[in-house]
Amino acid sequence: MESAGIVRFGQNEDGTTSVQITLSYNPPGGAIGHALAAVFGSDPNSEIDADLMRLKSMIETGVQPHDAAERTATQSRGATST
Repeated sequence: MESAGIVRFGQNEDGTTSVQITLSYNPPGGAIGHALAAVFGSDPNSEIDADLMRLKSMIETGVQPHDAAERTATQSRGATST
């Protein structure tokens, strides 16, 4: 799937950091492919939102979320599994 994105970090007046993320993607099959993926529970937009929430949690707490994928020995050696 083709995708592109921009991440911008900014400092707020209270000393905290704001993060602005802009992502775009072209799902296989265009709008029809996107609609079919959503019907079957594989909506990339929802998956991206969930990934960003896990990242936010990890950044703020320093603790890896319990549902984050763990690298296996096979993946560490460069092989992938499906």
